Amino acid sequence: MWYHTCMRNLIIGDIHATYDKMRSALDNAGFNPETDNLYSTGDLCDRGEKPIETLGYLMALPRFFPVAGNHDFWLYDAIRSKRPDPWWTDHNGGDTTWASLDNQSPEFIAGLKTWLGAFPLVRFLDRYIIVHAGPFLFQEDDLRSCCGLDIESTWRPQDRYGGISMDPRAEILCWDREYIYEALGIREKWKRCEIEPVSTDRTIICGHTPLRNVVHSDRFHLTGIDTGGFTQDGRITVMDLDTNEFFRNS
Repeated sequence: MWYHTCMRNLIIGDIHATYDKMRSALDNAGFNPETDNLYSTGDLCDRGEKPIETLGYLMALPRFFPVAGNHDFWLYDAIRSKRPDPWWTDHNGGDTTWASLDNQSPEFIAGLKTWLGAFPLVRFLDRYIIVHAGPFLFQEDDLRSCCGLDIESTWRPQDRYGGISMDPRAEILCWDREYIYEALGIREKWKRCEIEPVSTDRTIICGHTPLRNVVHSDRFHLTGIDTGGFTQDGRITVMDLDTNEFFRNS
């Protein structure tokens, strides 16, 4: 393992409890937890086999700055409601994460809830906008108006049928794939409307949509860095925001 000695700004794509791949990608990037800022596109838990190790490591980092992903919402919802969304546990890998909490202390779970609840929907940096999924029909002013929103403030109690409920802005920024599909020229039969690029001088960095390689669209000001780390052949990607270098797990 080697560390850079000066502070850098890195961002890591969707982790999904793949602790070993995450650590390998960070090591290959020369991540120094004492000096580097580490941003994240969200989706930290489930699907992988080591949710507690992953969450514990990230919670302990002094300079970790995630945005809210849909899987982070599912975990927060399960803790708040004490009744996980079946769509999460049965179809999206949440069963392993939910079961793993049985062995954790009430203090750990309370701290996890508080930590997750503070995840913002969007982050603005000098050259970047970070969201989990995509802005759909948002423009830069719309995204700025969401800067004060986080998981806790946009979560809503489950109705009597169960299932996660949230502010519509969170649903777009944490779930929507139409913006990245438009940027990639992918046409879906359920496509709701034509989508215009966000008018911005910044690059929007997102995860959520697993792809074989990092993708970028100049026209849509979009870079997607979820490279499917939770799949057998997928990788975790780390991007240096200062140099635009990319690193992956070994």
